[in-house]
Amino acid sequence: MFFKRFFHKYPGGSKIKCYIEKKKKKRINVSLFHQPPYSKNSKGYIDWRYCTPKSGYEYMYIYGENTIEITNLPNNKTNEYIQERLRKSLNKYGRLKIVRCLSNRNDPYINNNVCYATFHNKKDMQKCIRNINIRLPISLQYKILKFKSLYSNKHSDYNYFFKQDHYNYSTINIALNLFKYLQTNNCIMNVKNIYKHIFEYSFYSHKIITSGISVYKVFNNWVNFIDFFDNLFIKTSKDNEVFISAKIMDDQNLRIYLNNKLIELKNKTIAVNSVYWRKDSLQLPEDMEAKLNNEHPKKLKEEMQILSKTKDFYKIHDERHLFKLKLNKERKEKKREKK
Repeated sequence: MFFKRFFHKYPGGSKIKCYIEKKKKKRINVSLFHQPPYSKNSKGYIDWRYCTPKSGYEYMYIYGENTIEITNLPNNKTNEYIQERLRKSLNKYGRLKIVRCLSNRNDPYINNNVCYATFHNKKDMQKCIRNINIRLPISLQYKILKFKSLYSNKHSDYNYFFKQDHYNYSTINIALNLFKYLQTNNCIMNVKNIYKHIFEYSFYSHKIITSGISVYKVFNNWVNFIDFFDNLFIKTSKDNEVFISAKIMDDQNLRIYLNNKLIELKNKTIAVNSVYWRKDSLQLPEDMEAKLNNEHPKKLKEEMQILSKTKDFYKIHDERHLFKLKLNKERKEKKREKK
């Protein structure tokens, strides 16, 4: 508290000392404002009177999904030149839809240090972000380009597909090592104690760790893992606990069996991440199904497909070809009747 000393100046007055308080200044905390002064994404000051903050996904809505933001671009070349240069370097990872450099406000012939590239496929985009490391030559200021994905789906991790492949391979290695361990020691093991004896490689650091992560990612538990490899292990249950032992199998048959299981796991991951992932799930409303069918139309019949091709490519009126079409029709009808 600050006090001001005050004395009566007029004559005859008392010389009693009086203390008068100063007026307090109201201080408004930053938390009382409805709008934050700095943005969380760009970490820059927001001028709320003249502009609005960006969410970071504007250009994904403009150019579509599977977009990449490229920064740290050179300023000594035109936008068209840099677009062509980037298209050549990014085409090896997948087909591109658009490569667009934003021009500067002051000079439209110079870029704004930002470029956006969109891929047709999500997997190609993730492959590009993971593997790419472009350093431009001296003529383009010897800069290293920076890449960032603007995909907002739940699988925004660009290592998602590569992780799934890693988990598929590691589960098969776990099955092989477990089978060999049980076969050599000729023992019975509790499912809860598998992680103590068998190990696997981690995805990021490639260090040897106890097994379990890949099994839980693919099968959710050890029991489903053993049921999947039913030709390798014998499962028995006692007192609400599961025990396993190895079956008899040659090395050659074991190799063939594990290769087939790896193909099954790969097909499962492709089915989960494909466009037609709703095939065996709950039925959607009619409006949604109509939209999906328009976006991904069904294939035409073989006869209609052949009519669109030239006679040099396919002899339409050939007797052998017509006979093949009849056979295919009969086979399909028989399959439908069996179902």
